Amino acid sequence: GETLIANLPTGSGKSVLSQLPPLLMGPGFLTLVIIPTVALALDQAQRMESLFKFESAEKQLSPLAYHAGLSEDERRDVWVSIQNGSQRILFVSPEHATGSLRKVLENASKEGRLSHVVVDEAHLVIGWGNGFRPAFQLIPALIKNFRRLSPQPKLRLVLASATLTGSTISALQQLFEVDQRVYLVAG
Repeated sequence: GETLIANLPTGSGKSVLSQLPPLLMGPGFLTLVIIPTVALALDQAQRMESLFKFESAEKQLSPLAYHAGLSEDERRDVWVSIQNGSQRILFVSPEHATGSLRKVLENASKEGRLSHVVVDEAHLVIGWGNGFRPAFQLIPALIKNFRRLSPQPKLRLVLASATLTGSTISALQQLFEVDQRVYLVAG
């Protein structure tokens, strides 16, 4: 149930915060990475695929990035992989996480398989939302719901950004109801 707030400059390794959980925990657990753009999601998915290749010669069956450009078959593959526990990481927009994928992600949480949620560019939760991409403002409630549904309070949250100010960190802590189990890494 811990929360990590990572306020680190670009190029300092924030991506490893989403890459390590699926590699260390293995199959059966899902790391959800909420990411603001398709380009970032595709880039991170490609990096993750190369890490999985080092681990095993097996090819990932479903896409690691869920976006509007996927075919119906690819979307169905992601849904099935989340349901059967073989999807180890998924890069997704706030709109998909709070919309079309919400039910299947809630079920994964209920079953204790959603282990980590990483919010990349977490400062956008504060800065965007009213008139532009309102799904960003739904992320705190979504994660609160995942934690409520989980059979054990084990869901770990990572809020990552290169541009967090003191007031933004305080606002994130309040929005995500972060308690004493919070760690801040800044550089």
